Amino acid sequence: MNVIGIDPSLSCTGWAMMDGQKLLTWGHIKTKPGNHGRQLVQIQHEITQVLIGHDGEVALEWPYYAKNIKTTITLGEVRGIILAVCEHCGITPASYSPSEVKQAVGCKGNASKQQVGQMVRALTGAEGLTEDESDAVAVAMCHASRMRGNNNAS
Repeated sequence: MNVIGIDPSLSCTGWAMMDGQKLLTWGHIKTKPGNHGRQLVQIQHEITQVLIGHDGEVALEWPYYAKNIKTTITLGEVRGIILAVCEHCGITPASYSPSEVKQAVGCKGNASKQQVGQMVRALTGAEGLTEDESDAVAVAMCHASRMRGNNNAS
């Protein structure tokens, strides 16, 4: 199963494509601070390039809390852009909480980004991933794990 995992963020959105447990490719969308609208347009453009022609599934991390209301609104805007791009590409994404994602890669629900990154590197053998890319890999792995579980239950 081909899955693209996405870790949404205004400053640096991570993404990763996996086939089963094999990491195929990854990257991130780093935006320049200052013009909020321009950052959202950049994310829209670049995530469209990632998703165009993708015939697999997409999974997003769902933020269950934020430090303040401005952060919450900003994450909602970024997720909204990504959801709209998915719809445009004919993809219905799945969403997972941060604790579900962490547990899927063998971490505790309160693990740090560094711990998730270490586990992702151990599981994939991939070096040089940014924290956002590691989180995106973990999201893809979480989705793949859930889909395997659903297929086994059928």
